[in-house]
Amino acid sequence: MMPRRRSVTTFAGMALATLLVAGEEAWAAPYSVLLESNADRSNNEIYLANYDSFAKLLSNTLSASSAYSALNVSSNFSVGGFTQVNGGYSVLLESNADRSSNEIYLANYASYVDLLSNTLDGSSAFSTLNVSSNFSVGGFTYDPSGYSVLLESDADRSSNEIYIAHYVDYAALLSNTLSPRSGYSALNVSSNFSVGGFTFDGSGYSVLLESDIDRANNEIYLANYASFDDLISNTLASTSAYSDLNVSSAFSVGGLAAEWQTDGNPGDTIDHDGDFPDGDPGDGGGRGGNPDDNPGGGGGPGGTPVPEPTTLSLLAIAGFALAARRRRKNS
Repeated sequence: MMPRRRSVTTFAGMALATLLVAGEEAWAAPYSVLLESNADRSNNEIYLANYDSFAKLLSNTLSASSAYSALNVSSNFSVGGFTQVNGGYSVLLESNADRSSNEIYLANYASYVDLLSNTLDGSSAFSTLNVSSNFSVGGFTYDPSGYSVLLESDADRSSNEIYIAHYVDYAALLSNTLSPRSGYSALNVSSNFSVGGFTFDGSGYSVLLESDIDRANNEIYLANYASFDDLISNTLASTSAYSDLNVSSAFSVGGLAAEWQTDGNPGDTIDHDGDFPDGDPGDGGGRGGNPDDNPGGGGGPGGTPVPEPTTLSLLAIAGFALAARRRRKNS
């Protein structure tokens, strides 16, 4: 399972996209985009790009609270998603190699300040969730019904490309006890995009789609859904739009979190050294179409991306062969 790399392609004559400005209160909560270095680093590996509203996320108007975190991810893991939980934060780390155990780790932080300083909460732990070798974690969020892990097929598919694994509470997430809410979404991601993050914002859901190649514009698309049912049926809200956020070619999106449980002040301004991972222009790329409106390029329905215990036993006997998976880090 190899990291998903964003290739660099240059085109001339790029046209700027006209962005839709969100007007509904459902998309007004502050947002954080977690950016992870594609290369393993000893520092400045994780950057939190914060926005005071969905409109600010669309215009890429950074909040002063944006900063690097001291979190240094093992070269064997990558960020699969992150979410706000009861005033704290949880970062889901996924093994770059397919494993039979200890594949998913939940790094929990009691506050934004703790996330910046990488002060782990005692609740941090491995989950027994074992992701199929055909899928990778695309996002992770918490809402009043529990936790949801968005799993994305590593191969482009015409159906059954996105699976939402739902858990009623943290204990169920650790034990991988799926709730009946779990299911496939009809969302079919363009072969030119991948899921970078997934969040509940207090009312609806947002799926952040990131271009697989570095672009000067139309690199980030927010697919919004008014409800969980709409996410399952892929009924897009009118607020869905491209963001002006242009991610440095040295970074990729690791997660998206809407801070719907706080007063909207994720942290104090801090000084940071190193370059902003979202401050450098992309290396080109054309406009492209909506990243979620084109059918996939093939692939069958496949199996459930969260194997049952019997399937896990068979996989263990077979040796857990490695598969190509989209990742964001070089060792």
